[in-house]
Order: sequence, then C-alpha cells, then structure tokens
Amino acid sequence: MSTALWPITAADKLAIQLIENCVREDLKPIEQARAFRALIDQNGWSARQVARELNITQSNVVRALALLELPAAVQAQVEQGTLPPATAYEVSK
Repeated sequence: MSTALWPITAADKLAIQLIENCVREDLKPIEQARAFRALIDQNGWSARQVARELNITQSNVVRALALLELPAAVQAQVEQGTLPPATAYEVSK
C-alpha cells in the first residue's frame, strides 16, 4: 500500500525545493528574492500567497522582490554585504 495520498509531480517537487530554499538561514537577500520570484512565476502566486505559504510577512516578500528591480551594480553591493538590504530597499523607492 502506498503511503502517498496523491502522486507528486515534477512541478510539486520543484515547488518544495524552492520553498526549502527560501527559508534557508544562509540564503543571501538577492538569492532569497530570486527564490520568491521563482515561486511566483512557477505557481502564479502573489506576494501574499508566497508569504502565507512560507509563514512570513507579506512586507518581507515585497521588500525582497524590490531588490530585483535595482540596477545590477546595486544588487551586487547587496550580495557582497557592502549595502544592507534595507538601505537598498529604501533607495529603490
């Protein structure tokens, strides 16, 4: 007898991997933003749905996604740790 209640598709596996990636503690801000974007693109989710699925605030998701709108040079500074994500978010406004 199978223990699965329903078959897991390749898309389901990818979504699970993306969700696990989003909540890693060592994830850099831009990496996290890209993982959020991937969940949105793959599942057609809103930022609210990502927040609900990951049990985080919607504002955290929105701020992370805003980092992806920054010029590549600014994103690189965030990735290198020379520019705090919160400062980069404020600049993006």
